[in-house]
Amino acid sequence: MNSEPVVGGAPLPPPGHRRCRVLVVDDNIDSAQSMGMLLELEGFTVDLAYDGDQALSRAAVFLPNAVLLDIGLPGLNGYQVAQQLRERSTSEGGMPILLVAVSGYGRDKDRQTSRLAGFNVHLTKPADPVEVLRVLDRHCADSAAYRPAASKSDD
Repeated sequence: MNSEPVVGGAPLPPPGHRRCRVLVVDDNIDSAQSMGMLLELEGFTVDLAYDGDQALSRAAVFLPNAVLLDIGLPGLNGYQVAQQLRERSTSEGGMPILLVAVSGYGRDKDRQTSRLAGFNVHLTKPADPVEVLRVLDRHCADSAAYRPAASKSDD
């Protein structure tokens, strides 16, 4: 019997370092909640936001390691939110936040605009849950290994 967890017929990546905090931002409440539930079942700590302004205020308190961010949001769009989150994370000198665009916008121009806005990854909706978990696990493993110079021990 295969003991690997499966989503949509494909095996999931090993749980690795799933102590990451993930902010899911989508104006489609059902979509945001579904993704949030999947991530919680996989061991991530999750918070949800449904528009750009709410995403920024939640991120300031929740301090996510990663953000799954829709682009077509009411108010501030995902590009604007990504730019502000990127500025915040790099100015604080810590491990950069992982910004993942999860959007119905999937043309080459959209992907290029995502990169320019500060996104690390661009996934097109509906995002493959296995790919989402792979992207998050890869970043979470890097985040777990990351230790700022000031906190490294000299043993």
